[in-house]
Amino acid sequence: MSNQSEAPDKSPSVVAARSKRFGKPRERSDDSVAAVPVRPLQVGLIDDLIQTFSMPPPTKKVDVGASLGGRFVIQEPLGSGGMGTVYRAHDQKEGTDAAVKVMQRDRARDDEARARFEREADILFRLDHPGIVKLLDFGISDEDETPWIAMEMLDGETLHEFVSERGELSPMELVPILSAIASALSAAHGKGVVHRDLKPDNIFMLRSGESMVKILDFGLSMSAANKKVTQNGSLLGTPRYMAPEQLLGASKATKQSDVYSLGVIVYEALCGVSPFEASDQRQLLGQILQNRIRPIAEVRPDLPVGVAVCIDQALAGDPAVRYRTPQEFDQAFAAAAMRSTVRAKVAAAGHRSKQARHRPLHIALGIVAIVLVAVMAAAMGYVFAG
Repeated sequence: MSNQSEAPDKSPSVVAARSKRFGKPRERSDDSVAAVPVRPLQVGLIDDLIQTFSMPPPTKKVDVGASLGGRFVIQEPLGSGGMGTVYRAHDQKEGTDAAVKVMQRDRARDDEARARFEREADILFRLDHPGIVKLLDFGISDEDETPWIAMEMLDGETLHEFVSERGELSPMELVPILSAIASALSAAHGKGVVHRDLKPDNIFMLRSGESMVKILDFGLSMSAANKKVTQNGSLLGTPRYMAPEQLLGASKATKQSDVYSLGVIVYEALCGVSPFEASDQRQLLGQILQNRIRPIAEVRPDLPVGVAVCIDQALAGDPAVRYRTPQEFDQAFAAAAMRSTVRAKVAAAGHRSKQARHRPLHIALGIVAIVLVAVMAAAMGYVFAG
């Protein structure tokens, strides 16, 4: 097995090559973390969900200066998640920085978790879109055979940071952002990939480039070609942005589940708060499953009715009622936002026109008043003089 750097090859042999790069799955140990099967909706389901979403603590980090694949030299950690830690690394081949995700060492002992990590590399190989983070290389470390994935380093901030700094966005401010996300997400759906973990932290706002955003972290995504990796009824994702059907089992997630997640993201960007008024995770899961969402019109009564209707449809509890694709949602939202903007401009223009029409009358009345005052003053002067 070779750990030498090699350019991505999108030929049919990539799956076999990938297996050689990542190595053979290990036997599962007693302390490994497996996906928790979820039984049908019944008493105790929410307790199962809370237990499922409890992530293990991060394991030992990769040392600064360590080399991966003879190409990437670790510089500093950038952040950690449930599957691994992302590091800034120097790409000795290209002379630039890269973002390298290294799987948590104890998670790497779990066959299913390792397969998901491996699948992310395979999916990124197949997704070639300016709105999706680009894969540079992948492999396993020489030290402990932990898998890693190297991706392009991005300049900008997450959508979460972007909204936190600016506060509530207007519908028109969101139009180009939603359009860029929908374009990238639709490209993934076109290749049979459902993201399953869309959230503001996984949407990166670029300072420059061909696309306004990049979608990150396909570690929990599901590909039509790799459905067997996810156990039937197991749970994956971030609860706050998950559709009800996804809570009942990761394998139930569809394109409409991603549309739901996108709806939650847009709601939060417009309102600055979650659509769920939950004080703890138990309440949150219950509200999602029962589709108890605070109407956006109550939070932002100033929003155009058409925009509120779009959000309500994206967040429908029944997947069949939602928009069929992200681009349908995007187009409906943009049309509603633009209609409201046009109406506002027409109303403002009408008000200015009305003011302009009355202006000559006001001027004439003013002149008459001045003349009358002058005449009265002259008359009074004549009387006193007499």
